[in-house]
Amino acid sequence: MRSVILIVLLAVGGFGAYKYDQRAAKMGAYTPARQVQPRIQVAPKPRAKARPTAAAPQGTPVPKRVRGKIMSILRDVENIRGLQASGAVDIRFISRDDFSRRTKMQNKQYWTVSERTAEEKTMVAFGFTSARTNFRKLIEQDTGDYVLGMYEPDARRLFVVGDEADMDGQAQSTMAHELTHALQDQHHNLKRFTDPAVKNSDRSLATAALIEGDAMLSESQYQGKHKISQAALQEAAVEAILTSSAYSGYEQGPPLYGLTVYFPYVQGTEWVKKLHARGGWQQVDSAYKRPPESTEQILHPEKYFARERPVIVEAVNPLSALPNGWKKLRSDTLGEYRTLILLSQGAVQAPFLKQAATGWGGDSYAVYAPKSGEAGSALVWESVWDTEADASEFTVALAALQAGLNQNVFGQGYKKSQGALSLDGADASVRIRRSGKRVVLVVTNEVSPADTDRVLAIAMR
Repeated sequence: MRSVILIVLLAVGGFGAYKYDQRAAKMGAYTPARQVQPRIQVAPKPRAKARPTAAAPQGTPVPKRVRGKIMSILRDVENIRGLQASGAVDIRFISRDDFSRRTKMQNKQYWTVSERTAEEKTMVAFGFTSARTNFRKLIEQDTGDYVLGMYEPDARRLFVVGDEADMDGQAQSTMAHELTHALQDQHHNLKRFTDPAVKNSDRSLATAALIEGDAMLSESQYQGKHKISQAALQEAAVEAILTSSAYSGYEQGPPLYGLTVYFPYVQGTEWVKKLHARGGWQQVDSAYKRPPESTEQILHPEKYFARERPVIVEAVNPLSALPNGWKKLRSDTLGEYRTLILLSQGAVQAPFLKQAATGWGGDSYAVYAPKSGEAGSALVWESVWDTEADASEFTVALAALQAGLNQNVFGQGYKKSQGALSLDGADASVRIRRSGKRVVLVVTNEVSPADTDRVLAIAMR
């Protein structure tokens, strides 16, 4: 995840997130924090003109005529959140076109050829999408159409997308949301959650749920204090989605992408509300000292409160069983939430899907491919479950999913060999094996069935 745009308020997230708060008036009376003069300041205009560079568009500093309004929003957010600003935040307005250019430039830096290749082979191997998906077009599409605001922890810079003279209810709500991120950063150091060396997307998604859920709840209380119509904001959010050039791309793309965006804003808000109900904003602040470690803890808050940590799964190295000249492209953790998304594409009933993903204890996966860039891939995914019954339910759902995804490839049902469910086609193979609470999935392309069996054997050691 790109650390420079970790914290983003999206209309697509807002569309679902505004629904959660129809009962905002029932949360109790608004109690302001102790009134103090805020120390945060809108960054002044630079005195000297910046030298021309090839850097991404930087927006424009807040004009004097709206600084008072922003400072008023900040005071409200400080009182709501119970946090006082301790330093300056560089607040900028940026046009929709400039923000789109900025996003495209950052995406180009992040989505290198190797990253794009790893993403494509991972998504196809798991079955999140088909090999026919145009990943380059999907990744490089303009997502700036429905972004309302953004806070960058690295630069401590806050962007609000739109006309600097337009401070309507939507812009005020966005400012309240992003100013909450600024306060989070000053008190809890958000950069520590964006370490690129941490190869655990599930943990990153869980901490994003804390950060965004916090900001959404703060924003909601700001809206309630100022009687800003959430229905009107929701209508505007839906309109922004439906008229955006990126909407059709995400609508046609893998459900994983849109649902991953949805999670921190909607599921994260529900989770933060439970924290708030237990001990107010102090309880929310304490979560930054002990952040959630998995999406399982977000989906099942009782596991967070019980301090039930995810199981660390150490993936084995199967390169000795793969053809010469192969390398590891990516290793990561899928987590309960994305496991549920994966299973939902299978031909099994929805109630069973949720049950099949519940009981997740931990997982690890790795994807391998030829160094030369030629066709071929191998996915090895090991998951650990709370009970053998949970592992058995998951195995049934996973087998149904893989059979459905590959029915045109294999044209036959599973065979059982050496305790594993096996599917073999002309150039693809699938192996699923359960041993107690462990389940291993191996999916290969351009690898012989015999080598696929050897990969499975290494994984089961």
